[in-house]
Amino acid sequence: MANFSQYQVKRIDTVDKFLALKEEWTDLAGRVPELSIFLTWEWGSVWWKHFGKGLELFVLVARDNAGRLKGIAPLVKGCWPWQYFGLRYIRFLGHGIVYPIDMGVIVEPKESEPVLKVLSEYLLLHRKEWDFLDMKGVVARTHFEKYLSNAGGLPLERAPTVCPVVALTGDWSSFFKGLDRKFRQKLRSSGASIERDHPGQVLFHRVSSVDELFQGFESLVAMRKACKDDTSFHDNQFVAFHQEVMRVLLERDWLRFYELRIKGQTIAAMYCYRCHDVFCAYQAGFDLEWSRYNPGHLLAAHVIREAIAENVSEFNWLGGDQRYKYHWTPESRVSPHFIFTSGVWGRLVVSAYRNIRRMKDKKKRAVIQV
Repeated sequence: MANFSQYQVKRIDTVDKFLALKEEWTDLAGRVPELSIFLTWEWGSVWWKHFGKGLELFVLVARDNAGRLKGIAPLVKGCWPWQYFGLRYIRFLGHGIVYPIDMGVIVEPKESEPVLKVLSEYLLLHRKEWDFLDMKGVVARTHFEKYLSNAGGLPLERAPTVCPVVALTGDWSSFFKGLDRKFRQKLRSSGASIERDHPGQVLFHRVSSVDELFQGFESLVAMRKACKDDTSFHDNQFVAFHQEVMRVLLERDWLRFYELRIKGQTIAAMYCYRCHDVFCAYQAGFDLEWSRYNPGHLLAAHVIREAIAENVSEFNWLGGDQRYKYHWTPESRVSPHFIFTSGVWGRLVVSAYRNIRRMKDKKKRAVIQV
């Protein structure tokens, strides 16, 4: 344990201690406005169950002198084999193939500065235990990287994750009028065509039971496997994780899973979360055999309309700047990616990365000049 003025920082490094945090974690998270779904106990505990093998828990908790929980840095420690050595890294609990964004420290805004400061100082005080601290997808508004830099960390900034976001400030009619004219025409035409060809058989449906959910998810998995640019749904571990976390989030009424059905057949699906005042679109897919009706766009329109009806302020497309997302919004935010190094090997890797990047930039400039 380390003591920093009015706070004590302690590391949670066993499963029993981690599981014992559930109630306090949930209580603290409930007091943090705009907290990412990826920082909830529900998401983090299920992730650890499915992806924790080979990793060590490195969860930092900050308490005041009365023992009240004031901040959590949900971290894990692992080892990355490099050449003949092993590089020890610290990353967020929940990192990797599940593509989280807006990661960071769970802390109430009014106590953000002192808590971030003591947690950063703790990490740097124990820098001999890690070679690099990989802060990918960190939430920009907390400025966690600033406190790590102030505490003596050496940062390297990598490419951020781009997240298109839709501001929902009015009703559906006003939102629809704000879309591009050609896209509006496309939506109207696709909707009219599918209703004309399948009268009385078109259904937009939100799942409400576990059985429905698993059936819908099976359809989504099949659709995503048919996409050549997405390999994550071929990973059985990834699929098993989502089967469990969706069930948990459905029980909390945080899950929003929608389907577009024709004659009872699911031709498009969208997997979303609602957390606080934000709708997050985690994944979507459609049956390529029905592509002439643009079912993905039709379902997205329905889901955004549902989000407006729930009076949320934002629809977040999450990570990735795919073209289809910008049909709905010109706006985006970035989720930064910082790496902090410690020790000889960590600095060597970062130095090598910087040299490679300089060479690539130099090569690009040479091509442009030619």
